[in-house]
Amino acid sequence: MVKKLFLLPILICYPVYSVPIVPNFQQGVLQQRVETKSTIVEDIKSYDIRNGYELTVGGTNVESVTGNVAPEGWTKVNTTINGVGTTYVSPNLDNKPTYQIVEQGADFHYFESLETPGISNFTHITRETVVESISDSTSTFSQ
Repeated sequence: MVKKLFLLPILICYPVYSVPIVPNFQQGVLQQRVETKSTIVEDIKSYDIRNGYELTVGGTNVESVTGNVAPEGWTKVNTTINGVGTTYVSPNLDNKPTYQIVEQGADFHYFESLETPGISNFTHITRETVVESISDSTSTFSQ
């Protein structure tokens, strides 16, 4: 018969001791400087849009031949300003009434103006803001 031998490991534990850490300096100074720089670029586009039309006709010693003061009919107008397109309806100026002097030889004046829908004003502002920050700190310590 074969004998088997089992070896059991024997663990031997030794105690572990800690030693306090004592700094070997007496005093010190820590200086720190942080610099940051940021650039902010703003691109502002503002459009003033008139959504109706205004036709002004007037004068003295004048009258409409047709009896109307406004054009008859409407027309569609497409416009593009700085890449922005708009479509609006405007009076058909091909059919605007004609005017005549009422009293021949007398003083008269006549005026008309038309402000149509669309972009009446465009404002483009490009603004760049640079923000710089510097922070210095000093820490003094001693034992």
